[in-house]
Amino acid sequence: MVGEIVLCFLAALGGAGLLWLLGGRLLLPWRRGVCWVIAARGKGETLEHTLRGVLWLRRGELCPRAVLIADCGLDPEGAALAAALAEEHQGVCLVPGHRLGAEVERLLSGPEEP
Repeated sequence: MVGEIVLCFLAALGGAGLLWLLGGRLLLPWRRGVCWVIAARGKGETLEHTLRGVLWLRRGELCPRAVLIADCGLDPEGAALAAALAEEHQGVCLVPGHRLGAEVERLLSGPEEP
């Protein structure tokens, strides 16, 4: 009797988990036409932390693949940090603020990302 109750509970839990995953796939159609933009200023104090969070979401496929770091007034120290982060992580680009629109358009018109 107890075994049947436990088995029913586990089956219900598994079914709910499967529905949760399928619902997430349907509600998050982030495949094409979306990119993540991080505005960076000054020394970029929070840039590394913000990028780490975005990359965590990207690993779980909860955000777009393309990540742009927009230079909106970085000082030399912040620009060096942003350049190092962009070089270290695949799919992360450092873009001057005045070229942001052109870079987004280039990403959106390119081939679909995997």
